[in-house]
Amino acid sequence: MKVELGEIERCVEGMIPPAIVTCSAAGEPNVTHLSQIQIVDDRHIAASNQFFGKTVANVTENPRACLLVHDHESGVMYRLDVRFARREHAGPTFDSLSRGIDAIAALTGMEDVFRLVSADIYEVLECEPLT
Repeated sequence: MKVELGEIERCVEGMIPPAIVTCSAAGEPNVTHLSQIQIVDDRHIAASNQFFGKTVANVTENPRACLLVHDHESGVMYRLDVRFARREHAGPTFDSLSRGIDAIAALTGMEDVFRLVSADIYEVLECEPLT
């Protein structure tokens, strides 16, 4: 890992939505913007899974993915090469992401639309700034 996850904490504050890039086993790509991600520990991130059928299908077939995040203060974009590890439907990480989704829904008037399905946990294989 060229950059430690702790060095990119501003990127997960929600100012600029992160994107996840996945690819099916057949090679069909998919890009989805996420409502939220959060750092779980020094090797894992959690991504909000609200209703991302194609993303879920792709990481089920091919667990490798790429996350693109931005530092809203410096403007630097980082690429995180990740591997899908598991889905959590309860617990502290799920609850934290759910509170964030609920806040976004309340601010946008979409309480009946936004709902967290799971906290998808990814192992970070590499994190590097894009220049």
